[in-house]
Amino acid sequence: MTDLQSAPHHVAGQPTAAERRRAFARAQRERVIASLLHCPDPAQPR
Repeated sequence: MTDLQSAPHHVAGQPTAAERRRAFARAQRERVIASLLHCPDPAQPR
């Protein structure tokens, strides 16, 4: 898991494609939930 040699396509310090997709999906879901609850997002003031 921590062996970078097993994943030559993975650049150290950069998220993998799967991690980027997961993070993007989580951010999208949180934005949708916040908008549904009409809660202003403290991280992104409008």
